[in-house]
Amino acid sequence: MMLTIYIAVLLAATCQGLVLPARQGEAKASAEDQQPETRAGERGSRAGGFAFMNPNQAVANHQGPQFEGNHRFQVPVLQPADPSTSVVVPDIPIETLFNPEGEEVQSVVSETEVPQTTGVIITDVASESGENHEEPIITESITQPTDLLEPTGASLSPPASTMGNIPYASPNIFDHPVETGPPPSSIPRRADHPVPRKGIYKKAPIGTNKFYANFFLEDQTTPCYAHPYSLTWSAGVKFAGSWGMAISHTEASMRFWGPDPYNIGGNNYFGHPVGVYAMIISAAELGEESVLTSSSISAFGLTVHLRPSKDAAPVVQFPVVQGMGFVTASYFGSTPVFHSGVLFRKLTKAEDHPRRGVYKFIVELEDNSKWYIYAVSSCGSPLDIELESQHQLRATSGFHGFIQVAKETNPDALSAEGIYDQSVGAYPVTLKMKGHVEDSSGQYTFKWIKGGHQSSKLLMWAFPHHVQGFDAETAGKMTGLKILLTTKGMATAVLSDSWTMLEPDLPVDMAFAPWDPDRGTLTLPAGVNETIYTIAQQEMSQNIDAQSNLDSMYFSGKAIAKFASVIYTMSELLGDRELAATGLGKLKDAFARFSTNQQTNPLVYEEGWSGIISSAGYVNSMADFGNGYYNDHHFHYGYHVFAAAVIGFLDPSWVAENKAYVNSLVRDYANPSNKDPYFPEWRSFDWFHGHSWAHGLFPTSDGKNQESSSEDAMAIYATKMWGHVIGDANLEARSNLQLKVLARSLRHYYLYESDNEVVPTTFARNKVAGILFENKIDHTTFFGANIEYIQGIHMLPLLPVTGLTRSKNFVREEWDAWFSNGRAEAIDSGWRGILVGNLGMIDPQAAWDFFANDTFNVGWIDGGASRTWYLAYAAAMAGDALVVDGVPISGGGSGNYRKNEGCEGGSDGGESHGNYGDQGNYGYPGNTGNYENHGGYRRDGGRRAQAETRMNCADSGYIWNFVDSGLVLPSQLHGIYVPIESSFHPSKAAYEVLPVPIPSAREAQARSAEVSPASWVPFVSSSVRSLNSPVPSFTMANLSRSQIIQSNPIGEGLSAVRESFNSICDRLEISHVEALSEIEDKGLQNLAVDLVEALQVLPAARLLPSRSGSRNLLGDLSRLNIAVNSHDFDFSHIKPLLNAALNNETDDIIWDKVYDAVTESTPPPRSVPIQQTPWLRNTSSFANSSEHRKYVDDVLKEELGPMYVGVPGFFETYFGEVSGLEPAAKAVFEKCKKGDTPLYQEEGGWQDWPESAKERDVLNWFVQLTDQFLDLTAEHSPTTARRRPLAQPHKPLQGSTAERKLDIGFVDDPNANGDSECRWSQILVPGELKGNPAADTASKTWLDLGRYAREVLAAQDTRRFVLGFTLCGSLLRLWLFDRLGGIASTQFDVNQEGLRFVSTVLGFLWMNDEQLGFDPTVKNSDGKRYIEIERDGETERIIIDALMKRAHCVAGRATTCWKGHLEGDESMRPLVIKDSWQYLEREEEGELLREATEKDVINVARYYHHETVHVRGKEDDICNNVRKGLDITKAESRRQGRSMPPSNTTGGHSIRTERSTGPAGRKRSSSTTDAPLPPSKRSCSTSPVKPGMTTAVPNRVRRRVIVHDYGKAIYKSSSPVVLLAALEHCIEGYESLHKQAGMLQCDISPNNLMVNEEDASSWPAFLIDLDLAIKEQLEAFSGARGKTGTRAFMAIGALLGEKHSFMHDLESFFWVLFWICIHYEGPSQERIVPRFEKWNYVDTEELAGMKLGLVAKEDLFLRTVTDNFTLYYKPLIPRVNRLRRKVFPLDKPCQKEDRRLYSDFKDVLRKAREDPEVLARKAC
Repeated sequence: MMLTIYIAVLLAATCQGLVLPARQGEAKASAEDQQPETRAGERGSRAGGFAFMNPNQAVANHQGPQFEGNHRFQVPVLQPADPSTSVVVPDIPIETLFNPEGEEVQSVVSETEVPQTTGVIITDVASESGENHEEPIITESITQPTDLLEPTGASLSPPASTMGNIPYASPNIFDHPVETGPPPSSIPRRADHPVPRKGIYKKAPIGTNKFYANFFLEDQTTPCYAHPYSLTWSAGVKFAGSWGMAISHTEASMRFWGPDPYNIGGNNYFGHPVGVYAMIISAAELGEESVLTSSSISAFGLTVHLRPSKDAAPVVQFPVVQGMGFVTASYFGSTPVFHSGVLFRKLTKAEDHPRRGVYKFIVELEDNSKWYIYAVSSCGSPLDIELESQHQLRATSGFHGFIQVAKETNPDALSAEGIYDQSVGAYPVTLKMKGHVEDSSGQYTFKWIKGGHQSSKLLMWAFPHHVQGFDAETAGKMTGLKILLTTKGMATAVLSDSWTMLEPDLPVDMAFAPWDPDRGTLTLPAGVNETIYTIAQQEMSQNIDAQSNLDSMYFSGKAIAKFASVIYTMSELLGDRELAATGLGKLKDAFARFSTNQQTNPLVYEEGWSGIISSAGYVNSMADFGNGYYNDHHFHYGYHVFAAAVIGFLDPSWVAENKAYVNSLVRDYANPSNKDPYFPEWRSFDWFHGHSWAHGLFPTSDGKNQESSSEDAMAIYATKMWGHVIGDANLEARSNLQLKVLARSLRHYYLYESDNEVVPTTFARNKVAGILFENKIDHTTFFGANIEYIQGIHMLPLLPVTGLTRSKNFVREEWDAWFSNGRAEAIDSGWRGILVGNLGMIDPQAAWDFFANDTFNVGWIDGGASRTWYLAYAAAMAGDALVVDGVPISGGGSGNYRKNEGCEGGSDGGESHGNYGDQGNYGYPGNTGNYENHGGYRRDGGRRAQAETRMNCADSGYIWNFVDSGLVLPSQLHGIYVPIESSFHPSKAAYEVLPVPIPSAREAQARSAEVSPASWVPFVSSSVRSLNSPVPSFTMANLSRSQIIQSNPIGEGLSAVRESFNSICDRLEISHVEALSEIEDKGLQNLAVDLVEALQVLPAARLLPSRSGSRNLLGDLSRLNIAVNSHDFDFSHIKPLLNAALNNETDDIIWDKVYDAVTESTPPPRSVPIQQTPWLRNTSSFANSSEHRKYVDDVLKEELGPMYVGVPGFFETYFGEVSGLEPAAKAVFEKCKKGDTPLYQEEGGWQDWPESAKERDVLNWFVQLTDQFLDLTAEHSPTTARRRPLAQPHKPLQGSTAERKLDIGFVDDPNANGDSECRWSQILVPGELKGNPAADTASKTWLDLGRYAREVLAAQDTRRFVLGFTLCGSLLRLWLFDRLGGIASTQFDVNQEGLRFVSTVLGFLWMNDEQLGFDPTVKNSDGKRYIEIERDGETERIIIDALMKRAHCVAGRATTCWKGHLEGDESMRPLVIKDSWQYLEREEEGELLREATEKDVINVARYYHHETVHVRGKEDDICNNVRKGLDITKAESRRQGRSMPPSNTTGGHSIRTERSTGPAGRKRSSSTTDAPLPPSKRSCSTSPVKPGMTTAVPNRVRRRVIVHDYGKAIYKSSSPVVLLAALEHCIEGYESLHKQAGMLQCDISPNNLMVNEEDASSWPAFLIDLDLAIKEQLEAFSGARGKTGTRAFMAIGALLGEKHSFMHDLESFFWVLFWICIHYEGPSQERIVPRFEKWNYVDTEELAGMKLGLVAKEDLFLRTVTDNFTLYYKPLIPRVNRLRRKVFPLDKPCQKEDRRLYSDFKDVLRKAREDPEVLARKAC
């Protein structure tokens, strides 16, 4: 709080021109630096920028760690003492020592300065007027034509062009410019531009939109994001007194986060602060007259020079290239000086030299980061550096050579320094690109031009999309080193001078027609032409000239592109080339206005930056979205290029006259070569990032940005089609490759599917980026924050390319997240059409119905889009599954696909047989249908002549079913064809493609014309047989091991391992021969892990057979990797392999040693007693959570695990015991079939069944029919009906944490109706309704029902299980949810099996409580609830007084606790009854409690009784009692949610008999501690099941424990003093449990720490819950690691899977106190803090990183607790920080066990209780 107040006062004073006195230890900040910064370029455009706002406004909006609202918040930058000179006088004592290695270490004696680690946080999207910008859709009303366009007699000729048959492109497609001549004379030239080129002397085209542009804009002091480092010229302003180059790299813990405006459990922006200058590289000669100049500017980098004055020679220069591993500075005799805003703590001069002539210095900063400085001398004396102050290092003399700086990426790892040592001495100067496309395969190569030592391998950082595309050779050069990028995940270090990335499946066959990645080019199905034609004619009749004659290249381009699509549809899809010719004439006239440059704002070629801009830019920088300043050129010109491509396609004669103009537009934004002297290379597209930047000549602190990813794709698609039309094979090939690179990049950085691992999870929930900056991502737009704007800007325009960049899965996820359930219908603007057009990718029927509606509102469509194209796209996507006016156009059911004559490229006609599902989208991933194609289904100009079905199948890659024995091998598939089991067509063969080197595709294609398929043996090592032939017995064994090894050499694949080994030997000064015997185990382990990981990526590993029954050797290596990484691995097993690999033995010998190693080191899996159960997320573990559905659903999926569906015997098992049900149901059903208007008819089903199956109609039908059943059962009912169906799908039920609604259910209320106020505690049977029958197989439907079951189980404290049902269309399925998850019956159709439906409804109405799942052991008498136990040979009755706790979950331990007392005990001494469902193998908690009590353990709940609960005379377990022996292994299918822990499960068989059942003295089984588990007698299977694979069925049993001690959760303590005392008592209890009983509790959390302020018979404070406790001496039972505990309070090491230690539990005590101080404003005043709520949901590794980042820096920790501790607990801040220092010595978890932590912890708590401020917090 004080920090916030200080900043507020400081900023306010600054705005008034005041100067405040410095705080102690601070220097005065200059007023100039504190002034708000306003730049014209930061005032927004669609490419946009950010601006500093008034600091007073910023402070007003400041909300602690999150920054809400549109503002930019600047934290004052602390300046060094003397801002007048770069020479800083030492202001603190420096101590020089020598460490044991002989290295000189200089460090500060005392800290008197405050490090500047907060920087500047920018969160606004500001425009020049302070308002949001114009929408990018045409919203003006379009005048509808009064007369329809008619043919004029001319007709277009059928186009001769065929996609896929393009001239062969050059071997290097990047070496051929589009043109090299000047732009056409119609575009005038100007020599000037409003923005000067600062510091650039050479006249040449400059990349205006490149990452380095800030170096030559305005004052040249905004950051350049080279990634992973950003560089900023200090210029005496950013850091007073320094004129050098500042280096920044911020960690994830420093990110700032936006709010959650849509309540999705996310953040609407995140980013990194700027101005945190870790290191500033400078020279003593630089000063106030210094200037920055740039040279060697290319598309991929430049060189920055720092000069003492304008005319002086550079004294230091920096080559800046994206991804550079080091920041390199070259010196020419000047004196190096280093500054730091973070402050230097220690300088170490390394004694060893990485290589000859290279000197190394290690610098530690006050934020605990470590940096390496390497100096490479070219002549003269080597570099020597002295630590002069916390702000400055200084060389002792001038230096000739270069200095390289890099950050330690992981302070706990040794690999970073070793890799830096290997690669130092070389640096990239620029990049040369090469690329090649052959058929549908492409590749591109980054080849860096190096400076420095040419023999050194470059260290470069690769982005995630690079790594995913690496070829095998490049992948082999990757290291294990990673570093955080600002917005793009983690970068991986690669040691190589070049990278090659592969892009298969280029969209070469994509043309102007609708296109699908799986099906290729699509045609219109029969029956839609009339509808589309009518609308197309209307739209073509509009005034094309008026709509395109605008003052904006952007909006004009959208208009002419719209009409181009309409005319193409009329000509090529509808076939009226005469009417199309008329429309085309009008379009040509409109286009001519632009090609002759007669538009309102003519274009100009300006020579300042070299490009074509709008002349309006000379008057207004923001005219046309900033076009004059190079914003959005690819968007603006892309629409024009697309329109030109359509015109030229339809009329090739038009091209010649317009080619120069259109090419000029292409060259402006997509020139590929420096051979073009008029335009820069790749103005828009950034090949390193894989997407474009829209931001032009405006300096911004967050770097370049781009908003619309879909218009990025449009611009590239336009150049592809233009290249095709004009016959420019290189332009077309480049664009094909560019599109695939873009698609890969967008799926990582822009469009977030649920499995995205690049952006933070909470931001990925937004589904799209919004605006992607180099330094942050903001889920908004420059023109508004409506959700349709933000999502829609990434949808428009809808084109054939849309399906390439926006996957169907993404579209579905985005739609469900933002627009489903009627939300899209609420949007009443042109954005609605954009949304629904996009929906056409996954639900083309819905899109068709929307756009074809006769009452369509033209206001729902963007003026730059057309109904014609939307309809054509939807119809083509739907195919013959489309229903038009209620009639299926196929004449059959949905999902049948018929191939018609006249399809593009020709077809042999005929029908395709088989059902594809998914509305006809055959080939769609997950499709369960199969189809045979008689005669081939697509022939794209001969390029794809194969008849095949292409489907994704599990992990096996693509499956290709070969239909015809005359098949020609597809040219794009190379490799061995391995038969695999086909679930699509069991009687036919299917093959998996495994890559092996074979002749080129072109050579293979040529040979295919000469030879029959049977003679393909030389290419695939076996003939490929047809599906009609017998299945060949062909496996990888047909190739010998030696053949596979010979065909897939190791090559340089192990070179990085060998280099690492050599480095170790050199550092240790040991012989390579003896090294393996001298290197300690830790070093061997690192080396072995590196080797195994290197072997795993080699191609041969995937082809060589397994020794253990795995799919291949790769599986064996994966298990070896785990073994090598364990604590107890015997390295003698792997040393022979290490020797062979490191001594460069032959490939055969190395692979022999691999087989030996995997055989010896990975024995078959064996069962072991469970001591540390692998940690799985569970919805009961949420702490202080809002339980937002999105978060809960993710965890609930994991909790439920495998869902067994179609379990035989389900109905009979649960309904067969209902008394009188069978005869009553038959009688009722017979009555339903009688009468003139029977309720049920055999041929039609139930009367009034709603055919549309809409939810509301089905609900009404269900309720009414149930009432009729009740009337008909009056004479059969065993009891008076007290249950009713409840249908309130839109009304939340009461009694849940978050609002939860229920579609339908049976409720314990005879008067329930649609207006009733019902609670979850009344719901007996929940139901879920879906209109679509296909939803019955969708896990989302099942999850919805599971969510209801969770609420029911939580609200009803004696519920053991819940029965429910799903009704999808007319398909009904019965469900059971219990503490293992969910199982379901086979489905049945209520209209076809009427009797079963009657039985189901009556069964739910008549079941007794026990049949419904209620616990019969909790009984009622005289209004009191009680249980009975057998104790000491007598029956005791325990009265239940109150419910204390009920776990809110479905599957899991599901703990329930009641407060009770012994009947007849007048003192009513409290007892606590605890029921929980335990895995059979776990140590019984009751036994552990009894043992602890017997050993006089203090402050742990004391034992009273324990037992295994019995129901109906049997142990109450899941498999035998709850599920009554149902055999789930015979289920029809299993949906995998998570892997299950090991189990001694006997499935439906008896539980082992020696387990304790409760009373003292009974024999306790030793099987849980001393013996392996017995083999499972049953298995469960997935569908399909691989032969020989079995999985144990788990089981849980209900155990009951009763203890003496009663209390309340520790956070309910009446005062901070009581809290601290209770925490101390609990630690004493834990210590006693550990030392006296040898147990570790393993689940320290607030609900397991109890405080007692009332009952003298109980401990004052104590520990409960030994469910997860383990015996310490058995901890190392298998070397396995596990994760146990409640996630928010788990120790960092436990989160990372370390073997559990008492140190972990003590750390958990720290997190408990930390959590309470944040979430409680007193004993009962709980709050939810979004920043920490995510701790409940993120994965364990991410949570470990968040916690480590929090405690690793004291200043950050203090800022966090200051901002987040409640006022009530703020006095504890210094004490909690002191605990942090004890628990995390050296700012990280302690690496060794230290029992002194017990006393240290208690001592801090004890002293905290004596603090006057703490004492002042009175008891509440």
